[in-house]
Amino acid sequence: MDTRTRVSAAQAALAGAVAWLALNALVYTAAPLLSVSLGTVAPFFGALLLPTADAGAQSRVGRAVLLAAAVVWGLMYARVEPRLPGRGFLRGLLFGALVWLGTALVLPVLGALHPVETAAQPGFLGFAWQGTRGVVLSILAHLGFGAALAALLHVQTRRL
Repeated sequence: MDTRTRVSAAQAALAGAVAWLALNALVYTAAPLLSVSLGTVAPFFGALLLPTADAGAQSRVGRAVLLAAAVVWGLMYARVEPRLPGRGFLRGLLFGALVWLGTALVLPVLGALHPVETAAQPGFLGFAWQGTRGVVLSILAHLGFGAALAALLHVQTRRL
């Protein structure tokens, strides 16, 4: 993205939401290739907010939490992108890697504070959920998120 051009908050938020859809498409495509089962992350986050709700409600709320996080990441990317090293696509990959690292480091803390004792605990970097393959999938997903975010915001700056 050209540092002389800015996107609006609405454009950045929308880019975050669309990049979240790209992340999900990547996850649903790559998970079978890596032999990773899905369905742990969204209920984990949903149960943080609705500890006594049924699993379906927790999963839906968890997806909403993840979408909201993606919107916030989109807004943050629009602010920090000019200060990231490299050019467009590489900045997006770097941002995606930083989002993954930050999230992966916070997951064990959230697990320790989780109100539902039976919730699947993520462990360090999320290894306890799906092992090394799950961590690889998570890294790929976040890199894809960052790349999609960079591409979407690059398109927006071209339209200004």
